[in-house]
Parts: sequence; structure tokens; C-alpha cells
Amino acid sequence: MQHFPVTEALWKLYKFPYDDNSDVIAGKILTFIVGNEVNTKLNDITDLIQTKEKNHRFVHISCLLLQLAATPKEIENGIRPKQFRLPKTHRLFEILGKIIVSTFDDVSDRQWTAMMESAFDVIFKSADDPIKHIENIIKKLAVKTGVKLGSLFKIPLSSQSQPLSIESMDFENAANENNQNQLSHQHQHHHHHSQMNANSALLLVRFLKCLEKAAVGIVYYVDCTVKHELLRRKEAKLMQYKNMCLWVFLFKFEFSKKK
Repeated sequence: MQHFPVTEALWKLYKFPYDDNSDVIAGKILTFIVGNEVNTKLNDITDLIQTKEKNHRFVHISCLLLQLAATPKEIENGIRPKQFRLPKTHRLFEILGKIIVSTFDDVSDRQWTAMMESAFDVIFKSADDPIKHIENIIKKLAVKTGVKLGSLFKIPLSSQSQPLSIESMDFENAANENNQNQLSHQHQHHHHHSQMNANSALLLVRFLKCLEKAAVGIVYYVDCTVKHELLRRKEAKLMQYKNMCLWVFLFKFEFSKKK
């Protein structure tokens, strides 16, 4: 891999930033100037993702970089090369899955969705068995969401809204201390369950986004990856046939010369 001074400087800044944002900026620039040669940096990038797993902007940019490792290589001798794939046991996929699942219920994190989407892309484009990895992640997220896969969505009972009971409220004696305490308690109770219900709704929306991304990824994997391999094998057979025809032609030519 040939490195230019600017590229080397960006890699150093990506690894050793001088502030909280310079690594993300360096990584973003690198996505525009490096190609599939980024696969020589896979271990370094994986280590950095694990170290900075709480910085979802960094994880997102790093996943964009990792996707470049799967950039198709040039066709040589009429045959397209095999697609870049990492073993399904590669630690990168375990790390990405752990980050997605462990931070799923932090609905205040606005960087989570972008991070999840780019991580899913890396898995689909780079893993040897991506659907299995995604399936495991979805199952774990379903448990956190309270969704039973393969059936209707089932929201946990604890998150269902609890209506206020007004029968026990004495509005004629609102100044009464006991009634005030009761109102305060019921208000807090209602607010607590309303907040839980809102969080459950946000988690469900987030989970649906994961399902949508997974569906798109599966279509990509089947359409692009499988089709690519079929075309590659077809081209290999065609090249083999051409070589055989050339060999037969040369053999006949030599045989005719001897006659």
C-alpha cells in the first residue's frame, strides 16, 4: 500500500487526535481518498472502535472507512476477483454487535441510528455470514424492546399508560394535606408511567429502523454478493473454455504442420 504524506498525516490524526473532534474529521476525509487498500488497517481500526466505543460519531466514521475494504477490485484476465470477506468469527462483528445492543435503550443519543446503519453496512459487506450476525443482534434488540419476533408486537405491560383515578380526589377540600399528598403521588405515578410509555415508543421506532436496515441489507447481500459470485464463476468457466479452444487450435495447427 502506497502512502502519501497527506494520507499518513490523516491516519495519524485519526489514531491520535489533538481534540475530541479531529479524529472524526480525519476519518471523514480518509473515506474520500482511500479505497480497498484500507484492509491493511483493519486491525488498527477495530482496536480504535473498541477503545472509543462510547463515541458513536467516531464508530460511525470508522464503519464508513471499513466499508471501503469491500470495494470491488479491478477485473484481471477477464475474471473478477472474489469479494473481500472477513471470517464470520472476526472480533470486529462481535464488537459492533455489542456496541449496538448495549446502547440501544439510550434514546437520547442522536448519533445512535447513523452508527447502527453504518455498522450494519459493514457486517453485510464484509462478514462471511452476515445474516447470522444481524439475526443475533435483532433478537437481542427485540428482547430489550419487548417485541416477540414472529408474532404481533407485544409491548411490556409495565410500560402501558396508567390512567389517573379521580374517584378518590376530594376537590372540595383541595387544601387538605392528605388530599394534596394523594394528588402529588398520583401525578408522579402518572408522569412516571407516561415517561416509560414514551421511551417504549421511541425504542419501538428505533427497533423498526433496525428491521428496515436489516431488510435492505439482506436484499443487497443476496442481489450483489450472490450475483457477483455467479458471474465470477461464469467468467471463470468461459475463460477455461477459451483456453481449451486455444489449446485445441494450437494442437491442430502443429499436427497439420507435421503432415
